[in-house]
Amino acid sequence: MALDDNDEQDHQTQHGSALWETLTRELDDPRTLTGDLANQISGPIQIDGLAESSLYWVREQETDKPCVLRFPALLDICGMYGQTGTYLNQQNARNQSQIPVKSLHQIKPIFELAKLPREEEDLNGNPLYPPDAVKCSERMFNFLHICTHKLESERNKGMDFYRLVV
Repeated sequence: MALDDNDEQDHQTQHGSALWETLTRELDDPRTLTGDLANQISGPIQIDGLAESSLYWVREQETDKPCVLRFPALLDICGMYGQTGTYLNQQNARNQSQIPVKSLHQIKPIFELAKLPREEEDLNGNPLYPPDAVKCSERMFNFLHICTHKLESERNKGMDFYRLVV
């Protein structure tokens, strides 16, 4: 059964609307990064009972557990730094698993994320993502940059991190 142009456009509009509604609703989650929440996060610190060699960012009021943050982003499975091939492509040509089931717990994929772009538009020329979701995505990437810079500065006191990169 073939769809005419109007049916296809209606389907796309509904999909865009559902995406918009979902992103807007998810921004109400208390773990979604806001400016106020960013000011409550400290670290990195070690947490008793967790891996001794790991450091965690925590909320100042809850220093006994890692801080979990939610934010909208795009998963870039073709990115230069992502390592998801083995994790996401588990079947071979004969539809058999390439990974023994007992080894699944050892797989450690690295996901590359990208912030939501402001420029994306739907078929009607409207923004694809809600402005608040784009702002949250940008805030998270800026926050991660600040956290990374802070950690590198503390670990490499006396060294100019940016001068080493250039």
